[in-house]
Amino acid sequence: MKKKIVVGVLLAVILIAAIGTYMYHHRFDKYEQSEEEQTAGIRAIGKDSRILVAYFSWPSPDYPDLDATSGASNIVKDGQLYGNTEHVANILSQNLKADLFRIETKRSYPTEPKALLDDTKVENTNKTKPELKSKVENMDDYDVIFLGYPLWWYDMPMAIYSFLDDYDFSGKTIVLFTTHGGNRFCRTVPTVRKMLPKANVVQGFAIYDREMDKAEKNIVEWLKENDFAESKDGSNRITSDMAFEGVNNYCHKEYDWSVAKDNPDIMYVQMGEETDSAYQVVFRSYTGAFVHFYVNKTNGITRMVERVPSLNVEEDAGSINLFDYLEKQK
Repeated sequence: MKKKIVVGVLLAVILIAAIGTYMYHHRFDKYEQSEEEQTAGIRAIGKDSRILVAYFSWPSPDYPDLDATSGASNIVKDGQLYGNTEHVANILSQNLKADLFRIETKRSYPTEPKALLDDTKVENTNKTKPELKSKVENMDDYDVIFLGYPLWWYDMPMAIYSFLDDYDFSGKTIVLFTTHGGNRFCRTVPTVRKMLPKANVVQGFAIYDREMDKAEKNIVEWLKENDFAESKDGSNRITSDMAFEGVNNYCHKEYDWSVAKDNPDIMYVQMGEETDSAYQVVFRSYTGAFVHFYVNKTNGITRMVERVPSLNVEEDAGSINLFDYLEKQK
C-alpha cells in the first residue's frame, strides 16, 4: 500500500513538474503573432523587394580572442568564432542574396557572461539607448528589413531601440528574427509594432541557442515554407487591378455609402496617377474630402493621405496592407 502511495506521489510530482516546465517555456506565447498574421505579413514581400538583413550580436568582432566556451551565445564555424545572431544573419543574407548590416555600439560590453548580464540589466532598467557606430546610409533603398537580435533580460538589446529610432520605417516590412535561450520573442513583437505603427511588422523565426547546429537547415526550411522563392518570381507583384480592388474593398468596409445611394457621383473610388514604384487610388467622400492611397507595387503597403481642398488641408492618414483587403474577398 505504502509503495503505491509513494509511486502515486512521484507520478504527481513528475506531472506537476512537466506542466510547470511547459507553462514556463510558453508563458510569452500570447505576445506572438498568429500564423494567419505572419502569413499575411510575409505575403506582402514581393518580387522586386530590396532586402536588408540588419542584426545586433555579441560577441563583437572587436574581441577576436574571446574563448568559445565563454557562453551559449557563441558558435564556432570553420574555425571562426561568431555570435549566434551574427551566424543566423549570415545564413539569412546568403540565402536571400540580401545586403548585410551589423548594428554596433560605440560603447563596449563585457565579454564574461555574468558581467555582461549585470551590465545589460542596468542598461535595460534605465532604458539607456547606446549610441551606434554607423548608420545605413541608403535605408530608403530597402523595402524589407530582416531585423535580428538576441534576447537580453526578456527584451531586445537597447541597441535595437537605438536602431529603430534612427530611421523612418513607414511603408516598409520589418521581419523580426531572434536567437534565444528558451523564451523565443518574449514581448518584442508587440513592442516593435507599437514603435513602428506605419510599418508592416512581421514575426519571423526564432532559433534556440542550443540548436544552433541546426540553424541553417531550419532557416532554409522556413524560407521555403513561406514561399520566398515564389515571391521572387513575380507571383506576388501588385497589379493595378489588385490595387483598385483592395482600396475599393477597404473604402466600402470603412465608410458609410448609404448617403450616396441616390447620387453615386458624390462618393467614388478611382485610379489616379501611376509612378514606377506605386499606384495611386483616390477615394472621394460625400463631404468633398479625398483620401489618396499610394499602393507600393512591390509589397502592397499602402500609405494614405487625406486632402480637403476647400480648407487647403493635407495630412497623413496612416497605412494599410493591401493584402488584408484582397484576402477578405476570397
